[in-house]
Amino acid sequence: MKKNKGNLIVSFIMVVALSITVFAFLSYIGIRLRESGIRVSEIESFYVADAGVNKAIWYLGTPTGSGGKGFSWRVSSSYEAFGWGGFLLTVRDYAANEVQIISTGEVGGIMKTVSQVVGVGGLPEAFDYAIYCNSGADYSGAVNVQGDVYMNGNTKFGADCSFTGGYVYHPAGTSLTGDGSWTDGGAMNPAPGFPVFDSSYYDNLITAAKSVPVGSQTYSGTTLNLNGSTIYVNGDVKISGNTTINGPGAIVATGKIDQSGNTYSSSSPMFISGHALSVSGNTYTSGATYYSATEIDVSGDTRVDVGSVLSKGKVKLTGNLNLSGIIFADTGATVVLGNPVIRGALVASKIDKFSGNANVVFDESKFPSNMPTGFTASTLTVKKGSWKGN
Repeated sequence: MKKNKGNLIVSFIMVVALSITVFAFLSYIGIRLRESGIRVSEIESFYVADAGVNKAIWYLGTPTGSGGKGFSWRVSSSYEAFGWGGFLLTVRDYAANEVQIISTGEVGGIMKTVSQVVGVGGLPEAFDYAIYCNSGADYSGAVNVQGDVYMNGNTKFGADCSFTGGYVYHPAGTSLTGDGSWTDGGAMNPAPGFPVFDSSYYDNLITAAKSVPVGSQTYSGTTLNLNGSTIYVNGDVKISGNTTINGPGAIVATGKIDQSGNTYSSSSPMFISGHALSVSGNTYTSGATYYSATEIDVSGDTRVDVGSVLSKGKVKLTGNLNLSGIIFADTGATVVLGNPVIRGALVASKIDKFSGNANVVFDESKFPSNMPTGFTASTLTVKKGSWKGN
């Protein structure tokens, strides 16, 4: 009897021990399964977050007419469902010509965040041509143009005009005539549109200049280091003599800006004028941006190296100037006379006169490194090394 009781106790102990072992094993399996589920959710959340970044890149690079948002799209904490969860997007300005995308993916209550910086740049497609004119025109004299040209109207070429290294495109129903040399590229479908130029950045600076005391400013035979600052003048600005202006920075005038003589400017200064802006004589500028709310006149032996000439109105280019960069006339007529050499691209709403021995060569290498403020970007690039995840 005692022996049977002893066997029962041993059996009971063994059952209890086995039960504890099985319970512990099942608990271990349960913990591992929960950990595995969490790990799966973490991985899925990570991939959902990365999918959000790719979706945002698609939104930015796709026009609204094609289902995207366009280059100007910015958003804060916008949620989209994706798979078993979803992602929360923030798209914000990060630096000059850069946008940061932050995407937080969520699956099963687990969240992971991924960020990516993309570069937004590229000039509008009108700058893909040596000359883009939003109307027809008459070319005369010994004008020489190298590269593609787009003329949005009937165009006539003088006998000594030479258009080489590309085609002259124009809309259906318009004509190319004359005795000059050119190759008809025919109609383009779709036709490149005339750029939309938002001048508010420059106009706001001109408005700010109106708040300082009235008075014109003259710089002659001096050196002016802008050091990133902006000089506001509620009046006219005259720059002459052997004056040197070192950027970066800006000179903003509510009135006219006149730069002449043997003046020299470098390191990307900006000259912003509320009225007419003229550059003449033996002026030399490197990386300068010229903006006028009315008209820009560049003449003489002026040299503008990799710069931007931006006018809300007219542009006049004459003399022996050597200009590399981009030239844009938003609403007024463009006049090109004499012996100017232009390397880059010329975009004009209208050409009034184009004659003499003018030379225009399409050359993207002469475009400014940063797209001038006011134009809508045309390209999107992922910045290498900017991807981050946690």
